[in-house]
Amino acid sequence: MKLAREDRLTWCLFMSAGMLLALFGCAAPSDSFDRSIDIPMREEWASPADAGVPISSDWWKSLADEQLVLLVEEALVYNVDLRAAGARLLAADAAARVEGAARLPNAQLSLSADRSKRSFLGFPSLGPGGGTATSRSTIYGLGLSTSWELDLWSRLANRERAADQDALAVWADYAYGRVSLAAAVLQAWFSLVEAEQQVELAEQTQKTWEENDTLVRRRYEQGLRPALDARLVTVDLERARAEVVRLLRLRTDAARELELLLGRYPSGELAAANDLPAPVGPVPSGMPSTLIARRADLFAAERRLAAAESRVDAAREDFYPRFALTGDVGTSSEYLSDLLDGNFGVWRLLGSVVQPVFEGGRLQASLDGAEAQAGVQLAVFAGKVLDALAEVEGALSDEQRFAEELVLRTRVAEEARAASQLARRRYSEGLAEVTTMLDAQRNAYVADSALLALRGLRLGARIRLHLALGGGFSAKEAPHSAALARQQVLGVEQGNRVEAERLDEADVEILSAKSDHDENGG
Repeated sequence: MKLAREDRLTWCLFMSAGMLLALFGCAAPSDSFDRSIDIPMREEWASPADAGVPISSDWWKSLADEQLVLLVEEALVYNVDLRAAGARLLAADAAARVEGAARLPNAQLSLSADRSKRSFLGFPSLGPGGGTATSRSTIYGLGLSTSWELDLWSRLANRERAADQDALAVWADYAYGRVSLAAAVLQAWFSLVEAEQQVELAEQTQKTWEENDTLVRRRYEQGLRPALDARLVTVDLERARAEVVRLLRLRTDAARELELLLGRYPSGELAAANDLPAPVGPVPSGMPSTLIARRADLFAAERRLAAAESRVDAAREDFYPRFALTGDVGTSSEYLSDLLDGNFGVWRLLGSVVQPVFEGGRLQASLDGAEAQAGVQLAVFAGKVLDALAEVEGALSDEQRFAEELVLRTRVAEEARAASQLARRRYSEGLAEVTTMLDAQRNAYVADSALLALRGLRLGARIRLHLALGGGFSAKEAPHSAALARQQVLGVEQGNRVEAERLDEADVEILSAKSDHDENGG
């Protein structure tokens, strides 16, 4: 498209006026947002850890058996909350692409047909019968319209950058949701196994009280013991039966909680293993405090802060002039056959420069709001870092305290069981009162129950430590990529059926192996 000499002169004057308007209109507010943050950090953790322990990056598999591994994989496929997080990730990715499209030229192709009728009042009709003179006409049009805003001040680029950071934050939410879900399945499984063991312990205790009741009533009927002894034993027997009922309810609740995490129907009938995993090893010493930088929730908070800062820059650039180019080219004729004929072509080229002069305080309010939101995200990020540090320190402290308590609780349980056996034997021989036997047996039950609970708490503390550290004890970090996360989510959605079939086959193999083991008297 060639411009005439007067057209080129017009465009030169237009661009000169635009540059002058830009120079006079660039008095935007200064950058008043304070991006500094002061968080107290240490090179290593304050809570002690054991030296000489090898570092392991495969943290959660060391706590689990094959069945538990399959349960975690099942939850990652079927958990509804994780699926919702995946959908939010795809929505954030789409929003980022929408913002990026604003930086590119847009074009629209149009085809139109305009048919009109006009009446000429005061003119005699030339046709038969007289009447008002009229005319009809039809105009066909074919055109291509384009527009493009020149992003000289990076206003649109900053908005796109903010949307990209939001997408990264949502990806990190999804990644943290996967890790948290795995930890929740582990914890729910340990709680279910512990509840099953508590039920077994209570049932064994109930049998002991039933044996006590038989023994004491026989001695009462023989006139060797008073009726008070029989009533005291009956009280403990009924208390034991009530405890079994209570623990069965808790066991069903624990099964339902795990079934919900797995995306199953909450029937409360999920079978548990016979015992908790073997005691976990000690935590290695010398772990740097920077390990928490791997945490996806911290990465999400940091990306949301970066998005807020980009929006502050975009709000500041709203004060600058906006340059835009608009063009239309096409044909117009009374006949469709002429739409592709260049002799009927029409075109228009429009350039504009818009400088905000008076907006009623809207631009300044938008900038103030963006800076305030950035301040909020900065404080949120600082708070999450401190929370992460506290979680790690607390988990490390729990590791040490639980290990010490486990040694003492084990000793208490052993002594309580020995005392219970001795008290029962002495009562049978008539050398001890019934209250002594009952107290000893109660103490043995309480000690064994506390030991079971402590083993579960210790495993839970190790899970919380890994979750607080963002993974294992090594410093290896996973890449953060919104595109990669989108591919992962799409891959999960597409692979659900294959994964479900594999999980079903694995369940059949495990059940078959257990059946063979039971038949062989294992």
